[in-house]
Amino acid sequence: MAASVVKSITLLSILSFTSFYIGYITNSASDHRASTSTNVGRRLYESADPIINRIQKCYNYNYFSEACIHDNHEVHRLVDELLHLKSRRKDLDELQKSRFGSKVGDLSSSFLTGSVSISKQDLMDRFDKFGVATLRSNTDEDALLVYNSFSSLPSNDLNYFTHQQFATPYANVTQALENCEALNVQFIHNPSYNTLPMCTVYIPGLNNIPSFHIQRWMRQGGELRHVGSLTTPSGVDKFDLPKYHPVIFKHWKSLLTFLENVDQVLEEVNSIIKERFDTLGMQDKTVIVMTINIGDADLLINFLCAAKSRNVDTRRILVFVTDDESKQLVESLFGDEMGVMIYHDKYNFASVAKGGDSQKYGDATFVHMMFAKILCVLYPTLLGYDVLYQDADIIWYEHPLGFFLGHHPESSERLKQYDVIFQHDGSPQPRFAPYSANSGFYYVRSNAATQYLFTSLLYHGDLIRKTTSHQQVLTQLLLEHSSMMGLKVKVLDDVHVFPGGYQYQHNWEYMHQLISGEINPLIFHMYWTDGKESKVKFFQQLGEWYLKYGCSKDPTHQIEVTTTKCCATQPLVTCHYRDKPSKIPCSNSPLYDKNGASFWVGDQLGN
Repeated sequence: MAASVVKSITLLSILSFTSFYIGYITNSASDHRASTSTNVGRRLYESADPIINRIQKCYNYNYFSEACIHDNHEVHRLVDELLHLKSRRKDLDELQKSRFGSKVGDLSSSFLTGSVSISKQDLMDRFDKFGVATLRSNTDEDALLVYNSFSSLPSNDLNYFTHQQFATPYANVTQALENCEALNVQFIHNPSYNTLPMCTVYIPGLNNIPSFHIQRWMRQGGELRHVGSLTTPSGVDKFDLPKYHPVIFKHWKSLLTFLENVDQVLEEVNSIIKERFDTLGMQDKTVIVMTINIGDADLLINFLCAAKSRNVDTRRILVFVTDDESKQLVESLFGDEMGVMIYHDKYNFASVAKGGDSQKYGDATFVHMMFAKILCVLYPTLLGYDVLYQDADIIWYEHPLGFFLGHHPESSERLKQYDVIFQHDGSPQPRFAPYSANSGFYYVRSNAATQYLFTSLLYHGDLIRKTTSHQQVLTQLLLEHSSMMGLKVKVLDDVHVFPGGYQYQHNWEYMHQLISGEINPLIFHMYWTDGKESKVKFFQQLGEWYLKYGCSKDPTHQIEVTTTKCCATQPLVTCHYRDKPSKIPCSNSPLYDKNGASFWVGDQLGN
């Protein structure tokens, strides 16, 4: 009997004690100064509620069972947290009174209650760099953290802010952010590279509709005037908008063709992928897509020949060919049941230029192929397939798909949270900021966010035509969709895994390590190279050219086109320039750049 009474009193004490403090916290939501504490209190209440229900059942059964004892301890822990929360509310009230007295509506008391400088490197590491690559970033810099309410201040250091100076250094990033229920992130980027004195204004107000975009103003004619983000210090707007005639009108005609045939194309593409995946028994739904015209076909064939020489499986690859000639060539080489999949969109690709050896970045053929780049990703994404897109100027050392599926030692569990994952481009140009995402190699998870992203990119085809840059327009959409819709974007910092033209042109130490075998990347992407002719020569002297001469030219006459006759088993190394990375010393070759230095200088690096 006595034990039963003790049990009842103990239970009732716990329940009433806990309920009192939970109620005290959660019912104080009207106090705007403690909004964060209120949110914490609600979360504690939500976690306490099922425990209290279980303890009530314990009263009717075995109070001293292991499960009931555990729940009893949990309630005590929650009570301790609630008491701490109550104490913190009191400290916050005292801090506000000491700083601002009874003033209401003061800018500082309602918006700027404190600020600290925290390690940029620690912050970026804590949040996986917020999806942005930091290849060219100064890691010694600090980031500025502004607290917009008293309840967002760190719990254990309130006295630190009593007489605080602006942006006082704070060592622990996790502690600095512990009470931030929301965090607005802004990347400060000045297109003038800090040649202009720059200020930043924050406009608070409870009745304002907050903006998650940045307006840029610049002094022109003695007055600060609203300008675009790509306006130069001299006042030139580098954002080149299309006009109705001829650009928008031409794009609308292309859109009309797309809309009239999209259902038929989706059915045909799905049939090709489904048949291949069923044959191979593939469980995941990831397809690798490329697009090619006859002018760039030798780059594609070299990629496939290189993969064949390393026994890398290419059966997941779907090549969108834009003309009959490239279709015939790829089919004759790799179009059997165990080769790549091939699709010719005869509706939308009829007007795409065929290109040639003189094709350059940004020319008319290049711009035509950008439309094909949009569609070859959009189609399978709409069908529910995840997509790895890549340009033809790539070679594989190993199959890269495992990295994105989490099957590679260099991969990370964090990658699974992202909708789109890009190779880092390395370009510091403002039009690509802040992501500097390379649109020639990226991974897409098919979901509503990415389907709408690439549908939007299709609708912005007129802007691509005008700017001659698929990458610029895609970057702008990444920013917009990330801000407005929560699209999760990641640009890879794994340079040693996904190197390319940036390293080829600017990091010779890396290239020497690559050539010597000290590092083992998954791919090499020859971007940052102007024109196909240079890409071919760079691959040839890097020791990554496997296509025998003549195989990509006029496949119906010059040579019987087979993989045996066209694909070399070992790379065909040819020197062209002594000032570009090469598999072997090219000391007797001419310079590529006017003031170039030799890549091979005895045992020393060439830069």
